[in-house]
Amino acid sequence: MARSSRSTRRWAPVELSPQRTHRTWFVAITELWNVTPTRLKSTYHASYWAAALLGGLAEVWRSCCTTNRISVMRTFTLLFISALVFATASTAFGQGVCTCEFTSGDPLGYSKNPVPTNVKLFVAAGMDRSIPSLSKVVDGVSEPVPFHFEDAPEGTGDGWLVPDAPLEPMTSYEYTYRWKDYPTRMTTGAGEDTTAPTFTTAEIVPRGLIGECIPHISAILLKEGASDDVAEPFSLTWRATIKSPAKTIYFPPLAWGYIGRMNKGEWAEDSCLNNFLEAELGKQYEATLVAFDWAGNVSREVSTSFEFADSESSDCGCRMADSSKSIEMRAFFLGALALLAYRRRRRP
Repeated sequence: MARSSRSTRRWAPVELSPQRTHRTWFVAITELWNVTPTRLKSTYHASYWAAALLGGLAEVWRSCCTTNRISVMRTFTLLFISALVFATASTAFGQGVCTCEFTSGDPLGYSKNPVPTNVKLFVAAGMDRSIPSLSKVVDGVSEPVPFHFEDAPEGTGDGWLVPDAPLEPMTSYEYTYRWKDYPTRMTTGAGEDTTAPTFTTAEIVPRGLIGECIPHISAILLKEGASDDVAEPFSLTWRATIKSPAKTIYFPPLAWGYIGRMNKGEWAEDSCLNNFLEAELGKQYEATLVAFDWAGNVSREVSTSFEFADSESSDCGCRMADSSKSIEMRAFFLGALALLAYRRRRRP
């Protein structure tokens, strides 16, 4: 009897560029993160990214290395479940890698919402300004769009990429930000945005970095009820202006919002968190907070008072409860994954 077409069907390999793989998974895990309650975020911080990393590897394997339909689904499912198990082990027995502040997130937060025709793309301090570009996409062909950089008035080195003229409505554009060869697509809406973003509360509170961090003192920007008529809440840019000593700090979309420094000594110059070198324990600080949307509209300003937390005296999860247990459990799960993969390869 002839074998059914279903049992012999094969899927052709799907080419997946590093850009597409990265963006697809980053958007997915970002959306998951944004609907995660704040309390769970602090608990599952490092584990969340561990699961995301292994999930991304599963996506690459699925798209580039597997052709059989059943193998695709089983491989993907196996790796995804292993990622979650790995994350659970990391959370149960230790916090994992130190969570560092970063300032180079996507200027739109990887959001797919239509952008206003008067869009301004945030460019963080330290970014190579020879990389960003802007183009209009017409029938699959990119046409360069003239733009200039508008520096933040405080002289922090941050700024915005601003088109020389308003973009065309209901039109596709693409921009590069960190990687020249990997442009990001965006589509304009019906017109300009002149409405400022809003939020219910915003404050800075003492909090240490999460994970196996070296000694540091830090605080974090917390906000509730953020909204905008165009941009998604997580894709807003925030600015903290500390009064004394005078310091302005910009937080791009997807930034954690940490303020502080590593303790003096061997790790004083570590780049994990050093955006406020003047930070001291036991001192009260005053600051003002505002949010910016995709058109540069500025929200109302609120004031906040705060102190810094000591990573060695606060409950910030910066040390693992028992590192030997954590290593053993992770090794166990990774070993089990390897064994399952080996057994599948030996099946006829």
